[in-house]
Amino acid sequence: MVSEIRTAIIILIIHVTCGHTLTNVALRKPALGDSMYSDTSISQPRYAVNGDTKTDVWYYTCFHSSDYWWQYNPHWWIVDLLQDFTIYEVKITNRCCWN
Repeated sequence: MVSEIRTAIIILIIHVTCGHTLTNVALRKPALGDSMYSDTSISQPRYAVNGDTKTDVWYYTCFHSSDYWWQYNPHWWIVDLLQDFTIYEVKITNRCCWN
C-alpha cells in the first residue's frame, strides 16, 4: 500500500537575541530549495526570507516545494546568512491552506 504524503510549506525566519532585541538575520539573504511548486513564480525560496509573514503561497510570501514528493525526498530549503551567528531562536511557520 502506498501512503500519500503531502508537501508542507515552510516559512523560515531566524532571529538572534541580543538583550531584548530580536533581529531577523535571514532577512533578504540568499535562499535555495530542492524544488519549487508547479508555478515557480509563486513559490521561490527567497520568498521565505522576504520579511512578509503571510502564510498564503498565492501572495508570493512563502516558499513551497514541489508536490511531487517521490522525486525529491526528503525536501530541503536553506538560507545563507553570509556570516556566523549564534542562533537562539528559529521560527518555522506552515502554509495556511491546502489548496
